[in-house]
Amino acid sequence: MLHKDSFDLATERLYRRDPNNLEIKETRIILLVFSFLYALFSISDYYLLNEYLPMLLVIRFCFVIPMFFLTIFLTYKKIFVEINQKIMMFNFILSGVGISVMLIIKPDNFIYYGGMFMIYFSGYLLINLDFIHAALGGSINFLLYFFGFIIYHGTVTSVFGYSSMFFIGANIIGMVGSYNFETIRRKNFINSLKIIEYNRDLKNEISKQTQDIAKINIEIVFALAKLVETRDHNTGVHTENVGKYCAIIAGNLDEKVYLEFNTTKGIYVDTIKVASVLHDIGKVGISDTILNKNGKLDQFEFELMKTHTLIGSDILEKIHKNYPQNEFINMGLNIARSHHERYDGTGYPDGLKGEAIPLSARIMALCDVYDALTTQRPYKEAFPHSKAVELIKAEKGSHFDPVIVEIFLNNQNRFI
Repeated sequence: MLHKDSFDLATERLYRRDPNNLEIKETRIILLVFSFLYALFSISDYYLLNEYLPMLLVIRFCFVIPMFFLTIFLTYKKIFVEINQKIMMFNFILSGVGISVMLIIKPDNFIYYGGMFMIYFSGYLLINLDFIHAALGGSINFLLYFFGFIIYHGTVTSVFGYSSMFFIGANIIGMVGSYNFETIRRKNFINSLKIIEYNRDLKNEISKQTQDIAKINIEIVFALAKLVETRDHNTGVHTENVGKYCAIIAGNLDEKVYLEFNTTKGIYVDTIKVASVLHDIGKVGISDTILNKNGKLDQFEFELMKTHTLIGSDILEKIHKNYPQNEFINMGLNIARSHHERYDGTGYPDGLKGEAIPLSARIMALCDVYDALTTQRPYKEAFPHSKAVELIKAEKGSHFDPVIVEIFLNNQNRFI
């Protein structure tokens, strides 16, 4: 007989494994209490069935109580998830058999009847058996008592008849209670699944909305970066060029580097290629007069121009606080602030030195200079590739990271 609220096989398996239904810790406590009480009641054996005491002690201490402890041991094993209903039903039956033996031997002693009712109560309502296993265990207990009494006494007595009626009634009440408890557990399980599904959908919706907001903010940042490019007549396709160059360098780093950043080569290359567009975003706060000056900047103008690293990092820092896990913004922030740092520590704005400079900024530093050297500006002609290579080699270890320079030299034909 199946429960009316039985699930499909997959859901039924989840239900059987649900920790709320297994109640393993509670099961251990219950079995320990059973063990104590089962041992304690041997006192009644001493006074009421003294002549059978050795046999009853064997039943209690060699079969029933060891089974309780074996079950406690099994609750620590993974297999308990699969066999918990069967083994708990066996405990139900075995403990009932122990009491039935005492009832069969001394049917006119009502202390043991109380013990049997305790077994029924526990089996149906306390040890969390499902309806089928509880009903089966209770029925087997009654049948063993019923036929055991007839075989032992060879007749049916009035006490046996009355006790059988009570045991049948206890079984019926227990079955109804067990069925109702299982109904409640199954409904609670379904409700918990619905809550989990609702929370998952809600989380996905919130995540989608968060991603949409992040995407909008990123697009705004891109727009600002492109705005800088339109204002600065010297840059032209500078942002596209440095993005391509950064991707070349990033794609040839040592494999250990990607592991250190807990990422893959593909993700790191794609991220720096896109994040590189943000390197000069701070120029949005620099006047057109300085941005488009024909000729070299004087000292005052240069100091103002240097602030674009701080302006850019401030813009991106505000976004980074809201999206700290966004690698694009995180890398863009590092590039915007530190791409004018020098490997020897003489750069700006923070005077960082060596590997204290973020890797993405060290890559950008070389790519930014290479593109500036090889493109025409109002104040200079474009240098040929070979000339730019020589100038960059000369700055190895002073302006640029030696490792980045070596990667550049090994892949310089891809920069032409």
